[in-house]
Amino acid sequence: MFSLKSITIGLATGFALTVPAFASIDSEPSCLFDGDTNTATISVTVDAASTLSSAAVIAVDGVAIAGAHSLSNSNKTVSVVIGQSCENQSAGQITVSDGSTTHQ
Repeated sequence: MFSLKSITIGLATGFALTVPAFASIDSEPSCLFDGDTNTATISVTVDAASTLSSAAVIAVDGVAIAGAHSLSNSNKTVSVVIGQSCENQSAGQITVSDGSTTHQ
């Protein structure tokens, strides 16, 4: 796997076009339910060549999950509380956006 942070294409006229780059999610996202707090937390880890910043946001079907996101695992894993259930979440729906980079 490889990571592209951004790709800049120089045009003959001197303009530059920056297109969003894509990087890989390392393993299937996890969703853990905590019975003590009655909350579910989804976590996503990116590949070894990538790191995440504090701006990283998890999205499901293109909709960013509201609430505080936390980083761990040397800024390779981002987590957020998604509610009270892990039901109806599939890995194919989940992306992580971090500035102009989308991890999928």
